[in-house]
Amino acid sequence: MSSKQQSKIIDNGLSKTQKKALQKMQSSKILDYIVEEVHKEGVVNEDTNIKLLTIKLMLKYVKNRDPVSSNVLITEETGAGKDWLVENTLKVLIPEADIVMRTGLTNQSLNYWFTNKKYSNGWTFDGKILYLSDPPEDTLKGDGFRTLATGKNHYSTVVKGKMVDIKIKGKPVIVVTSMKNNIDVEGQRRWDAIHADNSNETTVGCLENIFGLGKNLPEPDTSFRNQIQTLLEYNVLIPFKPALGQALLNDNKKSNKPTILRTKVKVLLDFIRASAILHQHNRKIDDDGNLIAELEDYEIAKKIFMQFQGDSGQALDTYERAVKDALIGETEGLSVQEIAERVGHRGVTENWFYRHRDNMMEKHFIKQGVPRTYEAGENSKGEPFKRTMKTYKLVDYSLIKLPTSEKVRKIWEK
Repeated sequence: MSSKQQSKIIDNGLSKTQKKALQKMQSSKILDYIVEEVHKEGVVNEDTNIKLLTIKLMLKYVKNRDPVSSNVLITEETGAGKDWLVENTLKVLIPEADIVMRTGLTNQSLNYWFTNKKYSNGWTFDGKILYLSDPPEDTLKGDGFRTLATGKNHYSTVVKGKMVDIKIKGKPVIVVTSMKNNIDVEGQRRWDAIHADNSNETTVGCLENIFGLGKNLPEPDTSFRNQIQTLLEYNVLIPFKPALGQALLNDNKKSNKPTILRTKVKVLLDFIRASAILHQHNRKIDDDGNLIAELEDYEIAKKIFMQFQGDSGQALDTYERAVKDALIGETEGLSVQEIAERVGHRGVTENWFYRHRDNMMEKHFIKQGVPRTYEAGENSKGEPFKRTMKTYKLVDYSLIKLPTSEKVRKIWEK
C-alpha cells in the first residue's frame, strides 16, 4: 500500500481545511507551498535558500542517512537576515520541542553540556535540530563539535584539569549561522553552505515589512504546517541507485573533479532520501516498512545538490565566494592587492588573504597564476631593477555532470 492510499483512508474524517492541507502534502509542488508559508512569516525572497534549507531539515526524518550530510552553514554579512531565514523556516517545518537553539556556544560550554547530568540521563540528539547562532570562530574546529558533526560518539578532552572521555548521544541536523566562520579543508567533507540574499530588492522588502509599508501578510495555513510537522521517520530505499551510479560514472570518467566528490555523492543520495521523506504522502512503502524514492526525488535532489555545491563541488564561505567572483575570467591571475581592491569588501583585505591563502590552496579552490615582473625602482648605482610578484587564479575544474533522469531510467529498466 502506498502512503497516498493510506492518506485516502484517513481522508474521510478530515475537515475541508485539513483535506486541502493533505492535497498540498500529496502535491509535487510541496516545496513551493513551504516557500509560501515562510514568506507569510515576513521572509522576503530567499525562495531557493528556503528550499535548500528544507531538504537539509528533512534529513531529520531519514533513518539511514550519512551523518555528515546533515550539516549546513548559513553565511553572509551581518544584517543579511541569516537568522531570520532559519528561525522562520524552522517555525514552519519543525516542532518546537525538536529544536535546540544556542547562541555563542563555545567549546568549553559544549564540553559542560555533554557532561551535564540531564544530558546523561537518556537525552539524545537523534531527531533534533541543533541551531547555533553566531558561534565563536574556533567552535566549529573544536574536538567536541567536530565529533558531533561527523556522527561519531565520543572524544577525549580536559575538563577542570582532568582528562575526560565524553560520549555523545545521537546525531542532530546541525544548522549554523555565521559571517566569519570559515569551512576548512577537513570541514569540506562535513558542511554545505547557504548564502543569504543580501540584494537591494530583498533589503527593500524587509524594510517595507518592518515599517508596515508592504501588503498585509496572509494568514498561515496551520493545517498544512501541522501535517508537515507530523511527518514520519523512515528508512528510505533508492531502487535506481545502481543505475544512477553507472550513469554518473559514464558522464564523468574523463572529467577533472576534486576528490571531495567521493564524499559529496553520498550527500546527493541523502538529498534523494530527504525529498522522498518530504513527499512521503505520495510515495510507496514496501512490506518491510521502507519508503521508496522515485526518480522525481532525484530531479529535486539534483537541483539542490548543484545549488549547494557549485561548479567545483566545494562549499565556499562569504569571503571565499567574493574571491571567486573577483577571479572569474582571470586566466593569468591577479595579485593579492588587485584581488582585495576588486572585491572591495571590508573583510577581504590583503592580510585576510595571506592568512587564508594556504587553506584555500589546500582546498584546491585557488592556485598560483602567472608570475608578474615589474620595474621596482633603481638600486644604489642608479640601475633599474625588477621584482616578481605572485598572482593567484581559480583552479580550473570542469562542471560536475549529473545525468538526466531519462539516462538513469534507461539503465534502470535494462
